[in-house]
Amino acid sequence: SEPMVKRPGESHRLTCTASGFTFSSYEMNWIRQPAGKGLEWIGIGGVGWSTGDTHYKDSLKNKFSIDLDSSSKTVTLNGQNVQSEDTAVYYCARRATVRDNNRRVIQKLLPLFTTTGNIHLSQYHIL
Repeated sequence: SEPMVKRPGESHRLTCTASGFTFSSYEMNWIRQPAGKGLEWIGIGGVGWSTGDTHYKDSLKNKFSIDLDSSSKTVTLNGQNVQSEDTAVYYCARRATVRDNNRRVIQKLLPLFTTTGNIHLSQYHIL
């Protein structure tokens, strides 16, 4: 998506197009980084998951939703009621866990968060 400017209270939509891997075999995350601050995980979803299996950071679950489209290999972040504190660089990231056709985990991840809540970048491939 192109950079955008929004007024407080408006909605926004960011779309990421994946390539170079089997889209349906991975979960996709959205992460953001405000200027001068650390990374903040927003949420995760996977193709074939039900809506209830899309997970979000508790403090952001009422602000954002994630949609995935396997035919176009896109993952979309929908935000509502944006405020100045939502100003950030937003990243789409592939989770490193691979699942087989029966959705069984082939490779397990280390814990997603450290005790300080930071993301282990080694666990992600930033697109």
